[in-house]
Amino acid sequence: YFEGDGFTQQYDAQIGLPMGSDGYATLTAEYRKADATSRSVQRDDAALAIAAGYPEVPDPAQIWGSPEIKDDTKFVANLGWNGENLKIYAFGNIAERKTDGGFYYRHPIFRAGVYSNDGGETLLVGSPSGASCPVVPLVDGDGNLLPYSAVSAAVSALPGDCFSFLELFPGGFTPRFGGTMKDLGVTGGVKGTWGGDIHWDLSASYGRNEIDFIMYNTVNASLGPDQPAGFFFRPGGNEQVERNVNFDLSKSFDRINLAAGAELRKESFEVSAGDTASTAIGPLTEQGFSIGSNGFPGFNPITAGKNSRDNWAVYVDAESQVTDQWLVAGAVRHEDYDDFGGTTNWKLTSRYDFNSGFAIRGAFSTGFRAPTPGQANVSQVTTAFIDGELRDTATLPPTNPIAAFYGAEPLTPEESRNASLGLVWSGDNWLLTADWYRIQVEDRIARSTDFTLTEEDREALVAAGNPQAASLSRVGFFVNDFDTTTTGLDLVGSLRTDHFGGDTTYALAINWNNTNVDDFTPGIISEARVKKLEDSLPKTKGYFSISHQHGMWHVNGRLNYYGSFYEDHLDSDVVSAADGGLPIYGGSAFTVDLETGLDFDSGLYLRFGVENLFDKVPGKNPWGGVAGAEYPVHTPYGFNGGFYYARVGYNF
Repeated sequence: YFEGDGFTQQYDAQIGLPMGSDGYATLTAEYRKADATSRSVQRDDAALAIAAGYPEVPDPAQIWGSPEIKDDTKFVANLGWNGENLKIYAFGNIAERKTDGGFYYRHPIFRAGVYSNDGGETLLVGSPSGASCPVVPLVDGDGNLLPYSAVSAAVSALPGDCFSFLELFPGGFTPRFGGTMKDLGVTGGVKGTWGGDIHWDLSASYGRNEIDFIMYNTVNASLGPDQPAGFFFRPGGNEQVERNVNFDLSKSFDRINLAAGAELRKESFEVSAGDTASTAIGPLTEQGFSIGSNGFPGFNPITAGKNSRDNWAVYVDAESQVTDQWLVAGAVRHEDYDDFGGTTNWKLTSRYDFNSGFAIRGAFSTGFRAPTPGQANVSQVTTAFIDGELRDTATLPPTNPIAAFYGAEPLTPEESRNASLGLVWSGDNWLLTADWYRIQVEDRIARSTDFTLTEEDREALVAAGNPQAASLSRVGFFVNDFDTTTTGLDLVGSLRTDHFGGDTTYALAINWNNTNVDDFTPGIISEARVKKLEDSLPKTKGYFSISHQHGMWHVNGRLNYYGSFYEDHLDSDVVSAADGGLPIYGGSAFTVDLETGLDFDSGLYLRFGVENLFDKVPGKNPWGGVAGAEYPVHTPYGFNGGFYYARVGYNF
């Protein structure tokens, strides 16, 4: 980047090989790594700690930027063998990536559950043996921060069995969060013909995606001084596995194409428990110290486990060239899931060509998105010391009796109704399309608000055979809650010319898009969430590009446009600053990308380019000092600024 950080390396290779006289293999590999970026300013509260003399306060205390990417490797293979009436094929990928990024800063005065539980008036001091410890004030009688020298002296004078995290992290700490992501997918199949005109295809596929999380430079505060080596935690991980078997048939007649197929699918979602340190309820818990690896507590062994789901589907598809100018097509698909039942969806589309240069097209369809096994079966419990005793805050499956007590119901698919209408104009060297679309989605899935269990609720739930309720303080769950309507317009055009003594292509694309939240439950989706759903993305964006090729030299330029956007900084859950929130209204912006290069006859090629040539960044974050973000973090064109690159390759 122009700022001097974010250095990226990427290496790619691809080769195609014969496999005997009738087979082939295409192999592709990629390796990439990228340094982190930082677009941060010092937090106001960190500056206060520095002014009070607290040592080792990071500057900046919190990093906002792209995470570090380490050892990002990918390998893809595509294999096949062609017989006279039979083809065998297989393709797949394997990938692994490691990332490392930062969390929110833990302040040495104000951080609850670690440094202070009364808003920074006194230091949180504990004793593993339960001994009584002296009170260490952090402010004077006028509410001003005491200098660190005075606080440090009081900490040094504590009895030997008394402990404060100022002894380990006198300037606070910023947890680091990352993980290793692995992805594997493979598909194999056989296809051929029956009777010369019925095409069939039988295939099977397997896919697995998993992530193992890590946390370091953090603590499980309830363990006191007995922290793991290197302050390193493994909070657990997630794994999604999918298996599919498909069989498809198709046959063409004079003006009609018919197709049908069936699919069997099995998917599972597994939560792996974190290590002991990431979930432990340590000896300082009852003295007000927080439980679990701070920032991301490990998955509790009680809630870890695997949930699976099976489903099957059938479909039929028909396409007819009714006349030389009129095409009509339709499809119906039914799927049945063993956890929530069946759903049937359809699509009808048509195109009419008035002549060789002008056509109209349109489509109507329904759709759905099934709740994932993770959403339908999530069970995560975080333990905290609340009102003088240990209490659990839980996210429970909607089918759990405790969740049902507060109105949870089994999740159903998100359903949609879609319509589009478009026009196409074309000539010998130009093309212009205009498409309008409308997407209505019902019963979108969101997490509910947390419901507080009263003592009467606990007694009723325990009496009904739910002993887990005895330790719960709050409960939340996923629910089908809100409806949206998205309306948009796409305009795309291109023109090929011989301008500037070579082949020059002009291209223009503009999108206008508007989303409205039609219905929601106020207790589950807040007004601020509605505001973000409707306005966080620009309503208008587009680009204009020019590509010029002259012999072995080319140059490409693109002007990008992004409309205004809204950001509720730090998810403050309020809409206006008058209400005490942190909204940001970002203006529209243009950015420019430019690339030039040479392609030699030998196969060698060179590329030199710049993304965001004029280093456009959003306006400064007016609330940057709150959490240290120099720019609005949800800016649609990013906040890292300009990026330049060089690429060299060889085709053989």
